[in-house]
Amino acid sequence: MKRMFLFLVILSLMSLAGCKVQVENNDFAGEVAPQTGIVTQPEDLLSTIEATNRFQSFVTGLCNTRLDELLQGPGPYTVLVPTQEAWNTFPQYLQTDLFLPQNSAQLRPIMVNHIIAGRLSASDIATRDTVLTIAGKTLPVRRSGTDLFIGSAKIVEPDIPATNGMIQVVNYVLVPPPAAP
Repeated sequence: MKRMFLFLVILSLMSLAGCKVQVENNDFAGEVAPQTGIVTQPEDLLSTIEATNRFQSFVTGLCNTRLDELLQGPGPYTVLVPTQEAWNTFPQYLQTDLFLPQNSAQLRPIMVNHIIAGRLSASDIATRDTVLTIAGKTLPVRRSGTDLFIGSAKIVEPDIPATNGMIQVVNYVLVPPPAAP
């Protein structure tokens, strides 16, 4: 219970620090499609991700690691955004501790593992064997029937456009392997 309270306090502090955690429908120029909750007129990547209010952990991670600024820049980038359910598979203590500001160095490798330089649609990704993250990590691309995977993450909502890139919603958090000692 204390950890949940601490997590909520951190989210509140981040919103005061200028990093939006929740966006009201009138805070962006686009309209939200009722069936998907997706912005229909693209904004920058960060605003588009925030607008649905479905990716709170990912937005918090972007803010804690200062990657929010990158996703508001010119890009282009492709962002693999894990669902909130994907983050919820982490043990509760890790969900809380990982997002503490003092742990941003441990969180950053996870977050950059979800950002690819360039604007890639799902069909672009499907033609590749690998994609390269902005951290220089190679992630394998695999097709299984009509499903498309990047690493262990299945693209569950493809091709959400933003003015500076493309969003691919995935069902798994892509944690890089630990660095060799």
